[in-house]
Amino acid sequence: MNGKKNTIYDIAAEAGVSIATVSRVLRGENTVTEKTKKRVQDVILRLNYQPSAIARGLTQRHSKTLGIALPRLDNPHYSLFYKGAYDEALKAGYTLLVFSWEKMKDANWDPAGMLVERRLDGVAIYTDYASGEDASNELNALRAIRQYMPVVLIGHNLPTKEYPSVTIDLKECVSLMVEHLASLGHERIALLGGLRDMQTEGTRDAGYFEALKRAKLPFVSDYRVYGDCTPEGGQTALNELLERLIPSQWPTAVIAANDLTAMGAICAAEAHGLRVPEDMAIVGCDNLFFGAYMHPSLTSIDTHQTYIGRRAVQMLLDESLQTEEHVPCQLILRESSGGRRGATR
Repeated sequence: MNGKKNTIYDIAAEAGVSIATVSRVLRGENTVTEKTKKRVQDVILRLNYQPSAIARGLTQRHSKTLGIALPRLDNPHYSLFYKGAYDEALKAGYTLLVFSWEKMKDANWDPAGMLVERRLDGVAIYTDYASGEDASNELNALRAIRQYMPVVLIGHNLPTKEYPSVTIDLKECVSLMVEHLASLGHERIALLGGLRDMQTEGTRDAGYFEALKRAKLPFVSDYRVYGDCTPEGGQTALNELLERLIPSQWPTAVIAANDLTAMGAICAAEAHGLRVPEDMAIVGCDNLFFGAYMHPSLTSIDTHQTYIGRRAVQMLLDESLQTEEHVPCQLILRESSGGRRGATR
């Protein structure tokens, strides 16, 4: 023995069966042939597999516990998904556990094992746009998890469309902002934040490029600055943009990837002597609580995160509700864009 703790994946690979078959053997189901059952049991004995909490979770049909896996736990945007999910789970008599999807990726990428050990009755998972090996790993992990429990995706669905989901559309969010700013007479509109590899359908870039084209405005590569979606990232991105252009080329309006990015961008604009919104309109996305109390108050997009969290739990608990649900976003007008205050589409 090499001291490595064997997992249900090792048992499945050694026995030449799926992990779902191993789980059925552990549950004592009679849907597995005697020959296959014996092969799996022999491997379990030979590898000294100790299922512990996993086995208990598989043999008990309902733990009255759900999970929600979010990219980060230090961003107030994601806490709103948790709030909605927690309230709905509590109303249904369930406990809700929260997990960091990013941390699970760092831990040898075995989220199925981590979630099964907690004996969950279902899990809502916030998926972001991924590409290449990351996308393949994420899809494999989701398929493994689904063999043990219901899975509902929140945030964004995968291109395969094989999971029930409650999602927002970043393309729609940015399109609304471009249309709003263009209606106010802005012709030089920048977009700050987000990842460079997100230039696919349904992403911020898709919304930005297409809305500029509809408004008959040019795309200026200098006006698209990528970066992380933090206040520091927003400040750095706008500083970088302003410092590489002469003042006559500066954008008159900036769309930030989220409200945190907008907060940093406003700081950068003011540091360059610009007034918001008189010299430069700056808008965000997510409609976080602090936006209404900023100076100037922040125009933003409400993506209804709390509703999405609630709806995901409803889908987990009621199979008849499981579908692909798209939640329309809503433009919230405040001072930072120079538009009339209030809510619109």
